[in-house]
Amino acid sequence: MVFTISSLSKGTTMDALVGGANAILLLFTLLSLAGAGVIAWIATRKGRRSIARMVLGAAAILGAAYAGGVIAASASSTEQTLPAGETKWFCGFYLDCHLGMSVDRTETVTSVQTAAGPVNANGVFYIVSLRLHNSAKNPSIDMTLYQPVATIVDAAGRKYPRATAVETSVGGTESRPAPLPRIAKVGHQPMFATIVFDLPADVQQPRLLVTEGWVVDRMIELALINDENSIFHQKSLLALNGSTQRTALQFAQ
Repeated sequence: MVFTISSLSKGTTMDALVGGANAILLLFTLLSLAGAGVIAWIATRKGRRSIARMVLGAAAILGAAYAGGVIAASASSTEQTLPAGETKWFCGFYLDCHLGMSVDRTETVTSVQTAAGPVNANGVFYIVSLRLHNSAKNPSIDMTLYQPVATIVDAAGRKYPRATAVETSVGGTESRPAPLPRIAKVGHQPMFATIVFDLPADVQQPRLLVTEGWVVDRMIELALINDENSIFHQKSLLALNGSTQRTALQFAQ
């Protein structure tokens, strides 16, 4: 199942298209434009050029209106930081948003133990435990998170990638879940996963940004109205501050 991402947290009032509605509108627009092209071609072949021009003009207006809707929705969007523990929901091509993610716990340590010995952070390791949710009403339906990309965004807008080499050492232990995989199937029991970042010691307001989807999905989402991945749209981030934390001292105990 392919999912797009809504910039809204579940439970908020949706005053714009989200979830499956934006995908349906995009599909309707593309089919309408294709149909207009076919009608215009047939009309031209039959010598009815005035009809062809009228149909193409209507198609141009429809295309411009849709493009304007994408830009207007993105321009009116604002960056959101969801409080620690609150769930960010990923909305698919159905009308409900069933796949969610929240920050369960954050640990800050300056070094971790690996099979090759201790590894020191350039600044501070942020070990983030995630909780993935499936709210589908049908208990037999699993939700799938495809190729998630997780980054930390600080107060200045700088982005920091995952420290995947460290994740393989700290994840999958008795105290921490396994690293977040490239494809995660989420049943109705919450799934837990670990991601790690090496952040500057003086980093300000680190927040977690997670997007997902194949390359083709992300290209399609550029044209979806009010989708988090649509062009110029602002993002929804997850706060780390305020989540249950363990410091380096606690980690050593």
